Parts: sequence; structure tokens; C-alpha cells
Amino acid sequence: MTTIHAGTGAITLVALNALGLHISRPVAVRGIEKLLHVGIFAVLLALAGVVLAGLSGIAAGAMPQTLLGLTLAFASGIFISLTSDVTKRMHEHGVGAEAVLAARFIVMIGVAASMSYVGTGAGMPLDSFASVASIAGAALGLIVLPLYVLQLGLVRTSAVTTWIIMALGPCLVFAAQGFDGRIATSPYTLSCIVTYSALVIAANVARARGTAASAQTAARAN
Repeated sequence: MTTIHAGTGAITLVALNALGLHISRPVAVRGIEKLLHVGIFAVLLALAGVVLAGLSGIAAGAMPQTLLGLTLAFASGIFISLTSDVTKRMHEHGVGAEAVLAARFIVMIGVAASMSYVGTGAGMPLDSFASVASIAGAALGLIVLPLYVLQLGLVRTSAVTTWIIMALGPCLVFAAQGFDGRIATSPYTLSCIVTYSALVIAANVARARGTAASAQTAARAN
């Protein structure tokens, strides 16, 4: 799911910019980047097919639930990448990373607090100061701080570049899980993830080279 979520986010912004559709300032998308992201999209579809066919190496649930989970993973990647493009436009109009991050959490905190109070979901309600403090501390270090770093990245580069870099996340998670034996994969899943990793790394190299070339061209023009 993480692979589909992260990969879809990058594909969405690359595709929209290639079509001339954008919320923040347009970004040049080179032919090699388009080709690589077509390949990434094909791998994500293949990975979804592996999951639906029950060949992922992990016990699968009922087909409707699996299909819903995959649909939500693709949808979350699309919507969150569009959110990044919106926040990039806000940065272009002078809104700081701190203000953007605070605004993003206003509604989410209210919803999460309400759900925690009534005890929805699999866990118990947070009805003590100790439980709230432990969750708040974990959220600060594992959610809020990474999102703040993300906003700082969006201030300094395009949403397209940011998401192409973020698409590397599943590669790192997969590599880390391989060391502690927590991951169970089939040859089909492994092939998809390795191919995805190779394409994403290539896309990052292509984006870096293209950005460097654009910077050199702009320097010569000045």
C-alpha cells in the first residue's frame, strides 16, 4: 500500500504537468521522466494485480475489502499530491511552512480527538493523561516533524520534485524490513518492488540532472 500511495503521488503531478495542468507554477517534465513514470505506473498496476490475485505472499482478506484498500491507496496518493501542489502555491504567495502545517492540522485534530474520545476503531479511548501524552509524543516525532520537513522542502523546490523524491520512501522501507525479517513477499511482489525501486531511482537521477541543466542554462542567460 505504501508503494502504491507514494508512487501514485509522483505520477499524478508528473502527468498533470506534462499535460500543462498545475496549481503551483509549471515545472518542465522531460521526455525521459515521462517514460520512467509510465513504467512506474505499469509496475503499480502489476503490484495491484498481484495483490488481487492473492499472490503477494501475505494472507489476503475478502476480495471486496482488498479492492477497496487498493482503491483508497491510489486515491490517497492522488489527493495528497494535489494537496502538496496547493501548499506549494501558498508558499509562492508568501505563506510560511509553519502556517501551512498549522492549517493542515486544524480539522484533523478535531476529528481525531472526537474519534479518540468515543473510542472508535480497534483501540481503546484515550481517557488518561498518560495515554494522551504518549500518543502526542509519538505523533510529534513521527508525523508532525516529518510533515514540517516536507513543507520546508516544498518551500525550496517544486511539488513534482518533492514527490519524485518521496517516491523513494517505499524502497527504503522495503530494504529496512529485509534486514529484520518482518517482511513476507512472494517472487511476484519482490519483482514488482525491485522494478519500482530501479525506476524511481532512475527518475530521481533524471530529475536531478534536468534541474542542474536548467540551473546552468539560467546562469548563462544572466
